[in-house]
Amino acid sequence: MLVLSRKSGESVVIVSPQGALVEVFVTKIDDNQAKIGIEAPTDFKIFRREIYDKIDRS
Repeated sequence: MLVLSRKSGESVVIVSPQGALVEVFVTKIDDNQAKIGIEAPTDFKIFRREIYDKIDRS
């Protein structure tokens, strides 16, 4: 696992082997919660982990 520190307004870019870009932005940090924005190609499916786990179990 890669662990990074980012400040509000900063981002991380993820590039797939096929060259598709996903950019994850830190939009706001309050107490113990970070709000993030995700910019990805429309064919990417993005889920919260708990939702993905429910889908995977069914």
